[in-house]
Amino acid sequence: MARSSTLSKFIDQNPYIQLLINTFDLVDENGDIIPDKNVKNDFKFSLFYNGTNNTKNTIPRKEIDLSELVRIIKSDALKDMPKSQRPYITPYGTFTKRNKESLVHFNKGIICLDYDKLKSYELDYIDNYWRQQPCTILSLISPSGNGLKILLRAEHGFNPDTLYEGLKANADIFTLAHREVDLMQFVICQPMFIPYSENPYFNPHAKPMDVVFKDAKLESFEVAKIDTIKVQATRN
Repeated sequence: MARSSTLSKFIDQNPYIQLLINTFDLVDENGDIIPDKNVKNDFKFSLFYNGTNNTKNTIPRKEIDLSELVRIIKSDALKDMPKSQRPYITPYGTFTKRNKESLVHFNKGIICLDYDKLKSYELDYIDNYWRQQPCTILSLISPSGNGLKILLRAEHGFNPDTLYEGLKANADIFTLAHREVDLMQFVICQPMFIPYSENPYFNPHAKPMDVVFKDAKLESFEVAKIDTIKVQATRN
């Protein structure tokens, strides 16, 4: 039986569906299946790509979801593409222009991590660690080959205004093998350049992190009190 486009879409999202179909013949007369409501595809990203030097591009090309992002990651077109030309997304939402003021949709349940300049054993350890966590949506080796891009599902409770300071206050949660994450990846409009992977780690069933996030703490400064006696003594 020829697969319908709807059926193909869900099989691409979850390969185990094909196993269920083969085992239990779970298709109707149209070749369609009942969608798996546990597959969460509720995040929206702005995709930035202009075909030339994309590092200076601040105008999005389109809006995509997780499934589309994974298809792009697997695309052969990314294999030998220079980083300056690579498409990128804004993990924390969609924008009309890549700045905080142009935010359209905020992904309140996601965290993007960026580990840079890792040694090979550090990369393997951190990658394996996040692949084993039920909260991990994607784990990808960065285009440089010595870094990792991680997308996590998390109910952190921060809003667009408190996101950076909130995640910064909790950054120690993500320190692994004595390697800290790049705090810039907590900036709401920070880009994530898309790496190529033939078989990326992708878990559409990811569950929120089992952790209580600390509130963002803004530093406060006491106003120095001027001691007039000491001032006069200094002048004299």
